[in-house]
Amino acid sequence: MKNNVKALNKINPKAFRAMHQEVGFDFEKPFALFRIDGNFTIRKLENLIDEAGMNSRKDAIAILIHEPRSTWHKDLRLATLNHGKIEVEHRAYGLGNFWRKSDFEDMRKSRNAETFVIVQSRAFIKAHEEKPIDLNGRFKTAPHRRTWNGFRATSSTYTLDKSGYIVDIRKENLKRRADDLRKERAKNAYLLTDNTAKVEELRRKISIRKAEIVNDLISATDAKSIKNVASKLDWGGLYSIMNLFEDYERLTNERGYSSIESSERAYNTILEKLGA
Repeated sequence: MKNNVKALNKINPKAFRAMHQEVGFDFEKPFALFRIDGNFTIRKLENLIDEAGMNSRKDAIAILIHEPRSTWHKDLRLATLNHGKIEVEHRAYGLGNFWRKSDFEDMRKSRNAETFVIVQSRAFIKAHEEKPIDLNGRFKTAPHRRTWNGFRATSSTYTLDKSGYIVDIRKENLKRRADDLRKERAKNAYLLTDNTAKVEELRRKISIRKAEIVNDLISATDAKSIKNVASKLDWGGLYSIMNLFEDYERLTNERGYSSIESSERAYNTILEKLGA
């Protein structure tokens, strides 16, 4: 089978990745790879699979046909054999495709065709929803940019890793998982802290500030002094401080902060407004 793997890789190095992505093959699990030179029948193919100890009616089967002498069929074309029926409705990234079943039949009957057949137990096949490929992300239409046919298609290139996954998508998934793990660790570290003393400290400082404002109001003798007292009560003064303190006290009691750092930032902001 090693020679068949080398031959398939020589024709199209993306073939195994595409099979993993489109059909769901897991090439770290047991699989078989057959090579047929020239034309073949479906019955001949099924007998070849069954004689090798596999099940042509139950296993997952991909058929890749290559016709070297044809300039039109110069690449691998993909079809699958599903419970004895040929299916050609595949658009695998990195592989050619058959537009109609008759196209498959024409290549199957060619004496010049090279055919590779991949067979694997369906127990190892990944479910379709587990394959992280977004066909809509590959080709998008931009109706606001009109060309001669009314639309212009834009495309982006995907890079696949050795397992057949799109690198950018996998990196995003790993980054998201790492971010979630950091957030979880930060939250757990915060839950081990007790900021009750800080709440009481802020309450005491705010009481002192209130007393100072009351004393200023009692000692005020003119409109300018009253205006000065009012400025200590408005949005930039005690009113703002009380809003921040109430939020801090509530989140501290509910253990609602996401990290020690976010709790410390809220605490220090109140201290700064108090001038402490």
